[in-house]
Amino acid sequence: MTYTLEDTSLKSLTFCLALANTADWHASQHPEEGLTSLKILIDWEEAKGILSTSQATRIRAAAEKDPAGAEEARLTAIAFRETVYRVFVAVAGHQSPAQTDMLRINEVLQQAMSRAGLSESTSGFSWLWGDEDTGYDCLMWPAAHSAARLLTDEKLRASIRQCADEHGCGVLFLDRTKNHSRRWCSMKSCGNRAKAQRHYQKQHGLGK
Repeated sequence: MTYTLEDTSLKSLTFCLALANTADWHASQHPEEGLTSLKILIDWEEAKGILSTSQATRIRAAAEKDPAGAEEARLTAIAFRETVYRVFVAVAGHQSPAQTDMLRINEVLQQAMSRAGLSESTSGFSWLWGDEDTGYDCLMWPAAHSAARLLTDEKLRASIRQCADEHGCGVLFLDRTKNHSRRWCSMKSCGNRAKAQRHYQKQHGLGK
């Protein structure tokens, strides 16, 4: 699997956050799972440009032939996503991530780097993850590499935020505003809801 590091550099850097956000209402008591099948994960990575069409087709075919193995791979992927999510929630809150979570990311990263290579095409050079013999584990390798790059970039690491929605949205994002004032994943959803709630409280004398 490949992704370019040229004009899509920020996209590749934040792939780990995109993976972490594949559950809705992630910070609530009842998160809604987005990865309900391995096929959904494969389709999503293909759409993100992480998997090529040929790679996605090959892994989907393997999953169709081995439903039990595919389900085990899905659960493993979800567990790794939760590890990534906890690490970046801690970073967003200016806390140190749990050592067990860092150990897991390092474990997957070491697997990734042991199978990493470079690929050249007419559009430039790109990372190549795994080969035709690589199993389902390769689906998490780009996320581990992305997490390592984001965590070691001091400027970008300082801009990691978690949506301030009080209902548990939990979305992680980079605050790219000039004054570093972004609080919500989107003003159209969580931002407007918070604004409406403040207005209601003010109108009814419920504000602080």
